[in-house]
Order: sequence, then structure tokens, then C-alpha cells
Amino acid sequence: MRSLNSPRHLRTRGRHSSMSLVFCVVLFLSTVEGRAAEERQDVLDVVTGGGIVYDSNLFKLPSSANPQATLGRSTKSDTLTTAYVGLRVNKPYAQQLFQLDVTETIYRYHTFSHLDFEAFDYRGAWLWHLTPRLSGTLSAERTKTLVPFEDYRLLSQQRNVRDNQNQTLLVDWWAFGGWHLLGGLANVEQKSESPLLAEADFSLVDRQAGVRYESAAGNSVAFVQHFRRGDYANKTADPVTFNDSGFNENESEFRWKWRIAGHSTFDGRAGWVSRNHENFGFGG
Repeated sequence: MRSLNSPRHLRTRGRHSSMSLVFCVVLFLSTVEGRAAEERQDVLDVVTGGGIVYDSNLFKLPSSANPQATLGRSTKSDTLTTAYVGLRVNKPYAQQLFQLDVTETIYRYHTFSHLDFEAFDYRGAWLWHLTPRLSGTLSAERTKTLVPFEDYRLLSQQRNVRDNQNQTLLVDWWAFGGWHLLGGLANVEQKSESPLLAEADFSLVDRQAGVRYESAAGNSVAFVQHFRRGDYANKTADPVTFNDSGFNENESEFRWKWRIAGHSTFDGRAGWVSRNHENFGFGG
């Protein structure tokens, strides 16, 4: 399933160009793993790491912009230092598999310290089997990121942290032969500290149904139909600007997987998306 966290919106593009030099250094990465647990296929990892990123034009201002007048500082550049610690669990039990990835990350800016924030990200999944023929995945995911400054240049002095959450239930029923019937339900939410007109907060429900054929050699082809309903949290229908309060979206998706040789596979997907806005009727 493709990412649902960024529905398409109209964006206003500035007439002035901006350039920035980004330099990134990874400081360290360490993993602690139990050998006995590995032999039992139970994996418990403690992961730590960090990095340093230098950006010569952090706020993506036009090259002609005066940073003192715009930002109150004599420079447009900054250095970002990050550090994180996380826990990763991969626990099989009978026909079930439990996965958990939890990370706490600290973001610190050297010059523009008002942008500092902490992010608690996680992804948990239960890969379940009720019977040999009925299986699926139940998962929940959350990520926190700083909204890219090119998305809201007029508010570039403010911190704007975006919170994305996704809960998904997928079902796979092996009907007969190589044929599988697929179903799913997903709920997606996006919230930002400062609402953006160009990319408003939203909630979305994705209902999906499909069929997959898998050969004895492990090659497969699938067709999945998505029916999505989205509602914007910070928008009301406006006939002047054509901003709408919600939308309906349908996607027809084809997926395939071909095992070429050994561990080599060729995976792909193709799809067609149609979106209609409920009050003004336009879509694409």
C-alpha cells in the first residue's frame, strides 16, 4: 500500500530561486544483540546513533533575501545535531510474529534553537495466522518530523512539527490453488503544530479489497482496489479559492513479484488514481 500521508494539494511556488549546501556526518551507530536470542530467531536490538547536518540555507530563502531583516540573524545557515536511542523486537510465537520498533530522537539546532524538538517514533506489527489459510497484519505507526521550510516560507521563523499516525489491518485468505482474497482497512491522520493551507491536516480512511495469484515458484501478481475518504481538519469549503473540506479517492493498483534467480527478485506496482472533491466536484 502506498504512503497515504501526503495527499496532493495545490502549492504556490515562489518566483525567487534558493540554493543550499547540505553536509551530513554520521557520528556513530551501535547495536547490542544477544547471541542466544539470535539462535532462537528472537531478536532484541538496542540501537543508538547520531549525526551532524550543516545546511547553508536552512529556511530555503531566495538568494537575494537579507537574513537579518527576515530572520533577525546575520546568517541563513545552521548546524543540526541529532541523537537517538531505540529498541527493536522481533518475536515469533507459534504461528504468530510480533515486531516492535521504538525510537526516541533529539534534534538540536546550533543557531536557531527555537526549532529544537524531540520525536518519539514507533511501529508495531502483529503478523497473525488464525489458520494456515487465514492470515494478515495488524499494525500501528507514528512519526514526527519538522515540516520542510520550503512548504511555509512566510512562517519560516516558527517551529512546525508534523505528527503522522497510521493504523492498518490487512487480511489474506488463501481460497484455493494459488488464489488469495485480500482485504484491508487503514486509518491515517496528519497533524501539524501550525496549520498549513497548502497541506492541511487531515484524517483518511482507506478500505481495500483485491485478489492475488501466487505460483509454486513464488511469483505473484495482485490487483487491489482502494476506496478512500479524506477530511481536512483546518479547511472549510470556499467557492472563491476552491478549497474543499474533504475528498473521495479511488485507486486501482496492480502489484507483481518475480523471482529471477537465487535471492534476486523484481517487484513493481502500477496504479490509476481518481479523486473527487465533494463540494466542487473537480478531481483527477
